[in-house]
Amino acid sequence: MVKAVLNAIALRGKIKVLRWHTTSTTHILSQLLEVSALFALSGLCVSVFGYVVVRWAERLADEFRLDRFVVGFLLLSVVTSVPELTVAVVSGLTEAVEISIGDLLGSSVVNITFVTGLSVFIARSGVTVGARLKVNLTRLLLLSSVIPVTLLLLPIVSPVIGVPLLLTFVFYGLYASRRDFLPLRAHLVSYDSKRWRVVIFIIIGIFGLILSATSLVQNTKLLSELLGIGQLEIGAKTVSLMTSMPEIVTVAASMRRGEYEMAFGNAVGSNFTNMSLILGALLILSGVEVSLSTHYLMVFFVVAVSATFWYFSSRGKIVRSVAALLFIEYFTFLIFSS
Repeated sequence: MVKAVLNAIALRGKIKVLRWHTTSTTHILSQLLEVSALFALSGLCVSVFGYVVVRWAERLADEFRLDRFVVGFLLLSVVTSVPELTVAVVSGLTEAVEISIGDLLGSSVVNITFVTGLSVFIARSGVTVGARLKVNLTRLLLLSSVIPVTLLLLPIVSPVIGVPLLLTFVFYGLYASRRDFLPLRAHLVSYDSKRWRVVIFIIIGIFGLILSATSLVQNTKLLSELLGIGQLEIGAKTVSLMTSMPEIVTVAASMRRGEYEMAFGNAVGSNFTNMSLILGALLILSGVEVSLSTHYLMVFFVVAVSATFWYFSSRGKIVRSVAALLFIEYFTFLIFSS
């Protein structure tokens, strides 16, 4: 009799444990679905608001009639990097630095492989690279590769390093746009006040980017915890593609219009912006020391794809077979990066 009672108690205990596990699993699944939906929605909003900012920024650039490469590098590359910058700011303030580092390194690979590769496919007959464009691309690709390699060799990257990174962006930006200072000044003097609505729309777009990127970072942290995936990995493989959507859209649009200099200035210039302006802001805002030694494989991919693009662009023309090679490098990055 006593044994029967004990067996009944044990059975009830097992049933309770089973119910608890079932309830717990259901709760986790529902939470996972909710976070995944918010993650996808946030990424979509980042892409949409980034596109809004870019389209109005292009209209603003047309008013000043600036050099097409300078427009692509200084204006479009900075504007299309607003999602990465916003993610970096939010990540730095919320101590989710790994997400932003993964985003920056991953975006650099996406820009050179996926974005430029897609743009070459859109061009159909290939893209001819002139002498002046070769020089500009070489400088940006070299700087974009030297910076992460230098930081990789340092045992610890302190927040102080963010200052020279920001200065590097400022000084090179001034050097690259030195020929456009006088034309820009003339257009500013004659600028119609009614066209300030362009600036208003840009501000609205940036505000939307800040809100959506904040949600993206928060849900990325939750998703990485629920799935047991490192923040660096999910930032490199998922967030980087979402925050690169403005580059994909604008570069494709530039290629359709035959604006090759603007397209490449945007794609390659975004890498320099990531490695100088945005990484510098991240280090300063986070206030924490980081080490890139654990991210050597991702840095290797950044340098490798930059070298590939430089080699073929220096030969004077980029054709579809080269674009296919860049796509292969991108998918290799997705497989081996972590």
